[in-house]
Order: sequence, then structure tokens, then C-alpha cells
Amino acid sequence: YREQQMNDQSKTKQVLIQVLASLKQTIAYLARTDSDRKRVEDALSVSEERYRILAENSPSMIFLLDTQGNILIVNEKSAAKFGVKPDAMTGRNVRDLFSEPIAERHMQAIKKVIRDGEMIHSELSEPFPTGERWIDARIAPVRDKNGAIIAVLGISHDITERKLAEEVIRESESKF
Repeated sequence: YREQQMNDQSKTKQVLIQVLASLKQTIAYLARTDSDRKRVEDALSVSEERYRILAENSPSMIFLLDTQGNILIVNEKSAAKFGVKPDAMTGRNVRDLFSEPIAERHMQAIKKVIRDGEMIHSELSEPFPTGERWIDARIAPVRDKNGAIIAVLGISHDITERKLAEEVIRESESKF
């Protein structure tokens, strides 16, 4: 009986040694995985920060809309045209920002970009809470990895000063 008990203890020790070895491997794997995850998260954070810096320091108005015209992202320059901070615009729809005819014009442009899958470029006068401005606007489709259009990216420039200068030149030329 004693010999059987010693064999059982020996087997139990072997099983425990194997379990401990397996646990050590699992811990090492988890440590590597955690380290890899941390590196990926750090790289993503750096990348996001770079894009944020680009968008926030751009002289352009930059915005990202979903396919229904809801604001996903807007930079400071865009929000300033509405007299607010970017967070106050996130989640709002173009229909919340403009009168119905202007909002409908914007929604038609968004639908066209989604339907055709091509960028639209236009110069238009826009009524902002901060005043009427001439805008050079470009909106383009944003695609997912499968090629489906999931959003619309807009980049606009305030060209009011240029438009005013062109008008002065036209008036001057018509006088002479």
C-alpha cells in the first residue's frame, strides 16, 4: 500500500510540474501579448495624435459626416464658423445647422458623393451664424476596407476675401 501511495505522490508531483510548466508558458504568452497590445495601442495613439495635430492646425475647415449627414468629426476651424467648439457639433446633423433649403442642398451633395463615389468641388455662399462667407468646398467619399462608402470627408476654405477682390476688379473694369 505504501508503495502505491508513493507512486501516486510521484504522479501527482509530475502532474503539478507539468501544470506549473504550462502556467509559466501561458504567463509568458500573456506577457508577450500584453506587450504587443501595448505597442499597438501606443502606435495607434501616436498616429491619432498626428492626425489630430494636422486637422487642428490646418487653415482649412475639415469635417467628417456619416452617410445621413451627421457630424462625426469637425476641427476647430469648422466649429468656429458656427461660434462653438468641435464637441458641440459632434453628433449634430447638417439639418440642425442650416436652414431647410441650404441643408437640403448639402444633403443632395452628400447623396451624390455616395451614389457616384466621386469627389464634388464647388464654390458657394454659405450663411454661418458668424456671417455670410464664400466657401471653396470639396467633399469626397470615405470607404471602408471592402470599398463601401461609409462617410463623407469635407475640406473647405473661406474664400470670401478673394471673391470680394474679384468683385472690386469686375466693377473697376466695367467703369473703364
